[in-house]
Amino acid sequence: MCFDCCFTSGRKDVCSIHYAKAVKRQREDKYIEEGLSTNKGPKRLPLLAESRFTAVGQTVVLWSLYDFCVNKRWSEDTFNQQLRQQRQRDLLKKRQRLSEAALTGSD
Repeated sequence: MCFDCCFTSGRKDVCSIHYAKAVKRQREDKYIEEGLSTNKGPKRLPLLAESRFTAVGQTVVLWSLYDFCVNKRWSEDTFNQQLRQQRQRDLLKKRQRLSEAALTGSD
């Protein structure tokens, strides 16, 4: 009730209990007002390090899946490794199913 009385009634004097809250609120209001009133100036575009870029927003391809798949020298090891890992996962699943079947069959 005192909080409502101190802050919503518009009284100039705030009770001693809510004095710290009043000071904090005034400080925050001051920071917000200063932040809104400052002129930040125009935004500057970043300096472009690559001379061939002529505008902001231009892109470059760093890595191409198509080039990777077409060049067998790059992709062959990766694809073979993926196949090997898939076979190992399938074998592990098959072993787990067989062991579960053996356990349930022996009960």
